Amino acid sequence: MPTKRNNPRHSANSRPVPEARALSRSRSGRKRPVTVSNVEASARGTERVRAARHGAAHSALVDARRKRSRKRVLSLVLIVCAVALVAAAAVTAFTFFRSTDSNLSLEPSNAKEALVAQKTDEPYYVLMTADLAREGYGAQQPDAQGMLLVRIDEGSKTVTLCTIPAKLNVRTSDGNNRPLDEARSVGGDAELIRCVASLAEVDISHFVTTDSAGIVGMTDAMGGVSMDLESKVDDPHAGTLVVSAGNRPLSGEEALMFLRASNVNGGTDGMYANRMAFTFNLAEQAATSEGLDFAGQVGEASRFIYTDWTASDLLALGGVLKPVEEITLYQCVVPYMRSNAAGPDVVLYERQPKSWAAMLERLKAGEDPNQIESSAESVEAAAVSVEVRNGTNTAGAAAKLGEMLTGQGFNVIGVGNTDDGTIYPETLVIYTKSGSEGEAKAVLRAMGSGRVVEGGDFYSSEADVIAIIGLDWMPVE
Repeated sequence: MPTKRNNPRHSANSRPVPEARALSRSRSGRKRPVTVSNVEASARGTERVRAARHGAAHSALVDARRKRSRKRVLSLVLIVCAVALVAAAAVTAFTFFRSTDSNLSLEPSNAKEALVAQKTDEPYYVLMTADLAREGYGAQQPDAQGMLLVRIDEGSKTVTLCTIPAKLNVRTSDGNNRPLDEARSVGGDAELIRCVASLAEVDISHFVTTDSAGIVGMTDAMGGVSMDLESKVDDPHAGTLVVSAGNRPLSGEEALMFLRASNVNGGTDGMYANRMAFTFNLAEQAATSEGLDFAGQVGEASRFIYTDWTASDLLALGGVLKPVEEITLYQCVVPYMRSNAAGPDVVLYERQPKSWAAMLERLKAGEDPNQIESSAESVEAAAVSVEVRNGTNTAGAAAKLGEMLTGQGFNVIGVGNTDDGTIYPETLVIYTKSGSEGEAKAVLRAMGSGRVVEGGDFYSSEADVIAIIGLDWMPVE
């Protein structure tokens, strides 16, 4: 509505202005009144000036108000957008964690029944398993269950991977002895966890499991897992692929072939070493991803593994163990030997009590589990008695090894075949007396290949060391 202006002549606070008069002389000399008619016009002119000024000030005020209004509207829009973005991020994060946690969930596994909460700022243990079985191969693939006990010390950035042979003889809660990979048949994942916890004398706080399809899917989702293979992998029991040597990423199917293969350098121990190396490389590759990439890796992994860890736990762990270059990594295998009590057609391993006790002590202390306390450096070959046994169908192998060891100064007191009819897939150098580990290692070094084991009650001989030739031994020409 237009603003009304007061007429100064009729203002409520002023009286009517009388006409101003002046005296002038006419030619006749008589005085006559002269009306000054521009007084009212001047008042109106002043009013117009004032009105113009008032109008200009009013327009400026209106423009200023409009600008402030536009600024307030713009600020409000920005705030609304920011809130919307935060809300969208929160919804996305909530959806990510809920979806990822749902994928990771162990249900309906009963594993949590056997898990013990980790203690703050202390090392903790994780049991990782992978079902690598190839359909239709049964006993021909005796190590189809990959099992790793992992010790993680976040404070010192130390990770220890300890392979547990799936066919290790254990006592389950029903009072029977059976291979470790059959523990689930007694009491599910919880029984398996309890058996490993008893074996290692530790509490297990976390459990991670996957299968063949999970290995393939997870590897492909990461664009392959880089491995440096010294030789090709070609094992008909593991699969139809031939994995070529070299330093390159393995595809999902190649990774599965690599993990299954036992026809590799080092035999069974070589297979275990391959599995530990792949596990660490996979974890390292995921951990080197930053920010959203790492979160994406966790999200992808959740589709292929099952664990009690949440997405937040995994993201936090990845952050703690960075940079990966500062991680101290140890690897070991529970010392084992083949049990003869199970029969020639049954694969069953027994742990070597003394060697395992010494290894376990170092493992729990966060030290290198493979540290050798007894040294072969000071061993005099002539003081070591050796019995050589042929564990293969190759005629004359024991005699050839005996001659080789004799030539290097060892006291070879017997040569012959094994007496249990078993074909040994790997070469064993067995020490039968307490404190003879150094002598066994000296013999192993002279042979060039094999694995040192503690004889315990399973092997007996008058010799300090028994050398059993396996299918993997290549005599030096």
